Amino acid sequence: MKSIDSIEILEQSLKSSRMAILYFANKNNPACVRTGRVLEEIEEKYLGRVDFYSLDAVRVYDLMVRFQVPSIPSVVILVPDPYGSDTMLKKACITEQAINKDNMIGLISEYGSWNLK
Repeated sequence: MKSIDSIEILEQSLKSSRMAILYFANKNNPACVRTGRVLEEIEEKYLGRVDFYSLDAVRVYDLMVRFQVPSIPSVVILVPDPYGSDTMLKKACITEQAINKDNMIGLISEYGSWNLK
């Protein structure tokens, strides 16, 4: 996962036509470490089709507020605007209890079905 520590870097990175998974975590939190391993495994399956980003919740608190992230670990799923604007649309915010391999693969398939082929 690409590590992002500022809103400017994230905005540059999101200029893609692919779905983006934003992983808000803290490396000192055991739940975040476990969840990060799950996401790294999923990332391998979607390499080149979905962009995965790891965001340190302490450094990017303003992004947590912007994306209405209630706690860590959390995942925000963004998809490109299907009408062609440069805007990424927030589709979901998933908290720790729902971040498991099967659920994440299902959500990626559901929200990204138009561009994962």
